[in-house]
Parts: sequence; structure tokens; C-alpha cells
Amino acid sequence: MEEFISTSKRNYDGYYNQKVDELAKQALETLDIEKRKEIYKKLYQELSEAPPVIFLNNSKMVSTHHARIQGL
Repeated sequence: MEEFISTSKRNYDGYYNQKVDELAKQALETLDIEKRKEIYKKLYQELSEAPPVIFLNNSKMVSTHHARIQGL
């Protein structure tokens, strides 16, 4: 989550969304777990509507081996 907060040192892509910043701050300051869950739901909804990154591929790894090979 830290990489999506505009002031974070881990925000390498320079993502800026004021609503995400506000919701993240609220989530960190809220001690009530149920309230925190609701805040995170809103935060993830905002991230899905204004995504910080778009993944262009999905790598899948396929491997095979013969039954005689052991220790895999």
C-alpha cells in the first residue's frame, strides 16, 4: 500500500491520487477494525477505478519431469 501514497519514498512511479492519500491516512489512524475494513474497501475501490499501474502480461511457468527424476 505504501507505494501508492504520494508522499511515500516507495512511490517510485510518482502515482498521485488525493483520495487514495486521504483514505490511506484514515486507515492508518483508525483503531476500530470494522471501520478500518470499510476504509480499505473504499481505498481498493478507488485504486481499481484509477489504477496506479496496468499489467500488460501475465507470465505462466509450466514445467514437466519424468517419473524417474526424484527430489523435485
